[in-house]
Amino acid sequence: MSIRKRSFEERKSIQNHYNKQQNESGFKRRKSKMYRLRSLNNWIKSVLLDQYLEYQGDVLDLCCGKGGDLQKYRSLKIQSLVAVDFAPKSIENAVSRYNKMNPQFSAKFGVGDCFESGLLSFLEDGVCFDLVSCQFSLHYACDTQKRLESLFENASCRLKRGGYFVATIPDADLIIQKLKEIEGWKFGNNKYQIEFMKNEKIPNDKSFFPAFGTKYKFKLDEAVFDLPESLVHPPTLAKIARKYGFKPILKKNFHDIFNKFRKVKKYQELFKRLKCLNQKGGVDTEDWEIMGLYLGVAFKKIKATPHYNPEKLVRIPRCFPYTHENIVKVVKNTNENENNEQVVQLENEKQIVNEKKETQEIQRIESTQENQKNEIEKEN
Repeated sequence: MSIRKRSFEERKSIQNHYNKQQNESGFKRRKSKMYRLRSLNNWIKSVLLDQYLEYQGDVLDLCCGKGGDLQKYRSLKIQSLVAVDFAPKSIENAVSRYNKMNPQFSAKFGVGDCFESGLLSFLEDGVCFDLVSCQFSLHYACDTQKRLESLFENASCRLKRGGYFVATIPDADLIIQKLKEIEGWKFGNNKYQIEFMKNEKIPNDKSFFPAFGTKYKFKLDEAVFDLPESLVHPPTLAKIARKYGFKPILKKNFHDIFNKFRKVKKYQELFKRLKCLNQKGGVDTEDWEIMGLYLGVAFKKIKATPHYNPEKLVRIPRCFPYTHENIVKVVKNTNENENNEQVVQLENEKQIVNEKKETQEIQRIESTQENQKNEIEKEN
């Protein structure tokens, strides 16, 4: 199977997975063994959004899923929301949630691939945002450079200068560290499992991992079932962010965010209400390990979007209740996408070769330095 076809089928499997997920009742969620972990993740997302979202701001939620953050936006008193996801059923669930929650903000929902350029062409000229959010999804863009760049292009193109792009992503450094501590290619606990997929570009000694296309299957009880995910290469992420006018301002593990903000009075009430702690007043060991697999990252837009200077800013008009007929479907040209992916694949192959050369050169220098050190010791 060609790389392009395999990549397409992996994306389809991800879309099908999220299409099959249904909204659970509050009672069922509270009885779940994953309830506290979900509560902890939701609390951390709430803290991150609150840190960077101004009062009555306008928000773009990329990869919004079933609308799990809608209540957060209401609590933060946003003015308007544009929410996009590539799983149609997820968007339908999000619309249902929006209609049931008595929202105080206007919204527009769309079905589209957030990792394809030109995603926001359906918006009226003048619609801009104060914050862009992409929660637990950015890593799906890291199978190719083109898709990650398209995500940042979409995040940047309508974001106001001085606005923020906030995301939660897997901690690649920690994941690789865990992988190197074992003999095989699989690790986890009773609630999660990570198994790296076969990749001829990764040597058996685990000394090199390509910036794009390093994939593993991730399983999380009651949430994710053996989905292919890609490592997020932090230096590459920062480099692409700068290309689209962003300045990286935050890269912090969930453990550090938890420890920093848990005692902050502003967030204690929500922490208690979400019942994040177990009966002993702590975090379960397995949940703590899973939390540590993730980072909170934030980027500040410091450069204006080239060639985009609307005469006036406009907001999304209120449409309530929001009907499924109002869901915008962003359709891209399939042939154009396939041709682009062929070009991107060649670019990625070239980049991988260059990365290997750099790694080999570093190893050669280190080896030479070690030999010189040994010779000096012998002479002494």
